[in-house]
Amino acid sequence: MKLVVDANVLFSFFKKGSTTRELILFIKIVPKDLFEGSLSMAEKILSSHLKDVPYVALSLFFKSKGHEIGLWSNEKRLKKIEKYGIKAFSTNLFLERKALPKE
Repeated sequence: MKLVVDANVLFSFFKKGSTTRELILFIKIVPKDLFEGSLSMAEKILSSHLKDVPYVALSLFFKSKGHEIGLWSNEKRLKKIEKYGIKAFSTNLFLERKALPKE
């Protein structure tokens, strides 16, 4: 599974002793031009919460390539992406399941 990580999760990485810091071991930066074609669909899905469009667009891009996709974000409103076949994970959900997605 490929996992797209929201910036709020990444910022919590810098908090000393955070659980997020312990979980992050698999980060890659993806150039925006790779997933630009998915931006308009992500805008339609999110409509009123556009700051998360890049994360959803990247998730949609990977989904279109046949990957199982998860989006790690603590934004509860992103649960709506699950109807598009993208699993929304919060940090707490990771801890409950005690399993990270495999690439």
